[in-house]
Amino acid sequence: MADRHHPRWHPARALALAWLLWPWLAATGLLPTAAANDFEARGLAAGLAPVEPSRIRMVAERVVLTQGAKDWDADATYAFHNPTAEPIATAFAFPEGCPFAVKDHNVTGLYHDPQFRDLTTLVRGRPVPTRLVEQQPWPGLGLCIGRVHAFDIRLAPDERVEVRHRYRFSSGTGIGFEQVQYITRTGALWNGPIGFAEFIVSPRAAAHGLSWPEGLGFTGFEERLGGVDAPGRIAYRFAATDWTPTRDFVLDLHGWPLATTLAGEKGIKLPCPDAAGVTSPDDAAGPDPEAGALLAPLSDADLQLCRNLPYARHGYPFQRPGLRARFDREVAVPGGEDGPSRRRFRLGAANRFYSDALLDERDRAYLAAITGEQARRAAARAVKVSH
Repeated sequence: MADRHHPRWHPARALALAWLLWPWLAATGLLPTAAANDFEARGLAAGLAPVEPSRIRMVAERVVLTQGAKDWDADATYAFHNPTAEPIATAFAFPEGCPFAVKDHNVTGLYHDPQFRDLTTLVRGRPVPTRLVEQQPWPGLGLCIGRVHAFDIRLAPDERVEVRHRYRFSSGTGIGFEQVQYITRTGALWNGPIGFAEFIVSPRAAAHGLSWPEGLGFTGFEERLGGVDAPGRIAYRFAATDWTPTRDFVLDLHGWPLATTLAGEKGIKLPCPDAAGVTSPDDAAGPDPEAGALLAPLSDADLQLCRNLPYARHGYPFQRPGLRARFDREVAVPGGEDGPSRRRFRLGAANRFYSDALLDERDRAYLAAITGEQARRAAARAVKVSH
């Protein structure tokens, strides 16, 4: 029995795509993204130049990114305010990520198809036409700009306007993690900080560890089973108030097969072997026959701790302080391996919808490997005592 208490961008806020700001973008060395936040622009035919400073304020944004069978769905809603006593007629632009890589420049993390699919733009709840502006990629950058979707907008004096984008996009993948990116840095070009920003990321499978940029706070995790009235859902939530973004939202969803290796790289050391080492490649086949060699060096206490890893992945609300300190923990990751900016890493979080039914075949195979080793040790002790 586990030590539980009983009873695996996007709208760019004022994305500076113009020659005016490209040197600034070059200095960041960001990975390519599939989506981006709106930005205010003029001179669309000759190359975009953001209005700086903008008179328009972004009051709020809410971005929901949901993973589908082949790609991701984005639903981004923005609230803008014209605080002046004059009408403002301008253009907003919505950029895509880079459509291809230049191998000579060591570009990594590219998407197989960064273009938006089925893009719909609503202003005041009504569809508006957008026009495409082609941009050439910036050589040598991890981030380059592809097509730009631009649309005209007019705000009356003191008017608040809602803009909503819905579309599909691709994410980036790596060994043991999936990366979702959303351009937010250009939000600093609006009139003052963004009043409230929220990002909700819903992958198809629960991660075991996630990392994101400092500046956005982790506000919760939920995973629930589907039912008659509602489908199943996974959601990782991040938010900020009075936020002036200085970097983009790049979320790494660390995979369960390499959970402890990736956690160790971020500063959380665990004695547990990775799931990939002790479970069969065919999850339904149960533990790997060679799992015993990895588990034998662990102490009994380590085995009991590791037995809780699958539960932590799905947010079991641990009551024992020692387990909460190991699994429900957040640490700062210094700049370096993940880029020049500091990030946050969290191994797990409590889930108020937790149920043992959330455990999948790999979770159960991992548990079987641990409990099998515990049973082997118990049997060996019993034989020793009997003699």
